This record gives sequence, structure tokens and C-alpha cells, in this order.
Amino acid sequence: FGGLVAAETSQAAAMTCDALKDLKLTGVTITSVESIDQAGWQSPKVAFGQATVSVPFCRVSGQIAPAINFEVWLPPADGDHAWNGKFNGVGNGGLAGELHYPAMAEAVARGYATASTDTGHQGFLGNGDWALGHPELLIDFASRSIHETSRAAKAIIAAYYGQAPQFSYFTGCSGGGGQALSEAQRYPADYDGIVSMAPANFPTRMWPGELHAAWVTHRAPEHLIPQEKLPLIHHAALAACDERDGVKDGLIDDPRQCDFDPASLLCKGDDAADCLTAGQADSVAKIYDGLKHPTTGEQFWPPYEKGSELEWPGHIYDPFSIPTSYFKFMVFGNPEWDWKTFDFTDPKNFDIMTEATYKLGPILNSTEPDLSAFKGRGGKPIMAQ
Repeated sequence: FGGLVAAETSQAAAMTCDALKDLKLTGVTITSVESIDQAGWQSPKVAFGQATVSVPFCRVSGQIAPAINFEVWLPPADGDHAWNGKFNGVGNGGLAGELHYPAMAEAVARGYATASTDTGHQGFLGNGDWALGHPELLIDFASRSIHETSRAAKAIIAAYYGQAPQFSYFTGCSGGGGQALSEAQRYPADYDGIVSMAPANFPTRMWPGELHAAWVTHRAPEHLIPQEKLPLIHHAALAACDERDGVKDGLIDDPRQCDFDPASLLCKGDDAADCLTAGQADSVAKIYDGLKHPTTGEQFWPPYEKGSELEWPGHIYDPFSIPTSYFKFMVFGNPEWDWKTFDFTDPKNFDIMTEATYKLGPILNSTEPDLSAFKGRGGKPIMAQ
């Protein structure tokens, strides 16, 4: 795309903000341009929050066919809040559907030109109904939208400042972390550096693994773990394994080495607040085991670690809509699919998940360990959980 950028921006170097509305880029439509110069300007409110921006910038909105919406924010070329010569593309979270205005605000306040995209559809980040019957939107969501937005942003930057960015970086967390890894793997020339935080880069296994924990506790009423018992389980796990690293700090250094058995909390008689019934203990044990093939025992997705029990409420009672959206709209193509009816111990159901990984994995997953093309260009990755 470097040649295309040069060809399309050489005649429009150092354009004014207002003039960018007439910028012609192949496959890109500039829909609006706005000069923001008032202190305390507020962005539209999205799931990520509402950003307040107190530095001036040029706001460019655009579309890329079939339905990718994006914005590019450009600091002034000079002055107190001048452009630092760099570009920061920012990621989304969940199933996207919105621009990440807070991340853009942080970037532009630090002098970066920045861009974000809704990844080709609009809606709540936990809703996947847009994918039903639209494989092209799934591709845009998974990778194409970030790449094409990056291309468009670099062209707009070059037109506005009369020069391309010296360095380009991509930053994202969770779904955005997965987008960062996708860029390094699929489009290694887009960015000089990526920051991938808590990357959700293996969704065809991660989403079933997340849903499995909720299914475990809803198999039958006796398997539901009362929320008020989670501290009991947590403190018992800490008592068993906290000090194994020589420090009592409320943390289990390596949960994989913790042999805490929830059966140690079994009630001696009737159910009570300070013990677990057999069904509850079984659910805890299965959550600790993670999602495994019912026949071979192969680990499909890792477990929730011992010591993480206080974080379970958002996962085991009413599961987040992303995993259920995955099954409804990407795997089964059935909006009425009920997650409580899906038996994770049924080998036939497990075959469905495996087949979905083979079918959808090349689109959704970013798990290629070979980053030699990215490294060969001098690319630098930063990853953190």
C-alpha cells in the first residue's frame, strides 16, 4: 500500500482539515470532516465510555465498503499540541461494533494521529447477530477492517501533514489484543510495533471454554454454586497453596501446582454456608479442570485457576453474551439456540466445536507463532496478560 499512499497523497500534501473532505482514496469514502478546537469536547458515548478531549484536532470520518466505519483524529501540525510524527491505531473489545473513543482520546492527547473502526458492523460489543448469513462481515470483523482502516489512516495522515508517519503502532486489549496479534501475523507491514494486552486471539476455543464454566453449574439445580460460597472456596484454596512460594500474600504463585481439592469442603451432613454439597464440589472441580474432550481428555481450553474464585460471578451464573453469540450466529446459525441444552460431555457436541474451529479458526483466530515477517521488518511486539 505504500505506493498507493504516495500516489494518492502526493498531489494533496499538507492539506487543511476542511480540504480533507475532498480527498480521494481508492475504496474509501470520506463522510465528514470537523475541526475540534474547543476545550472539553466530548465524543459520542459508547460501551467503552465517553471521551473528553481538551486538545485541538481534526476529526475525519469515513467508510470502507461494504460497511466499515472509521475515524482518524489528527493533532495540529505545530503549536503546543503538535503531532509527534507517529500513528497509533487502537483496537476494540468484544465483538466491536463501536469506535474506541477513549483510546483515541488518550492517543491524540499525547500527540499521536490515531484511528479506530467499528470493524464493519454497528451494535453492542456483546451482540453477534450481524454475523448471521454474512461471512464477509465476519472477515471484516476479524482482520480486514483493521488492515483497511490502517491503510486509509496512513493516507489521510500523509495528506494532512505532507508526510507519512515516522512510526506506526497498534495498541489493544482483549479483543483489541487479538487484533494486534492479527496485524502482526496477517499484515506485518502495517505497524512498526504492537501492544497486545490480554489478547483474545483464540476465540474458537476461548468462547466455548468460557461458556463451559456456566454450563457446568447449570446442568442441574444441585450443581449451582451459591455466590455466597465463592469466598469459602477462595479462602480454602489460598489456605492450601498461598504459602508454597514462601510468601503469604493472598496469591497462589503457580495455580497449576496447587493441589487443593474442593471435596475437602464437603458437608458432613445437610447443606450449610460453610461447606459444599457433592453437586457443588463437583462443579468446582470441573471448573478447575477446564474444557476437555469427553473421550480423550484432551484440553480444549484451560481452566479457571485455583485462586480466581472471586472473579467467577461474571462467568458461571449468567454468561456473557459473546460466547452465546458465537454459537448462535457463527456456529449454528440459529438465533434461538439455548446454551443450557448443549451438553459439553457429549462427543457429538464436542465434534461440532472442533469442526467450528477448523472452519472458523482461519478467519477468527490469530495463533500463528511465526512472526518472522513482522520481525524481519524490525517490528517490535509487547504482550501482557
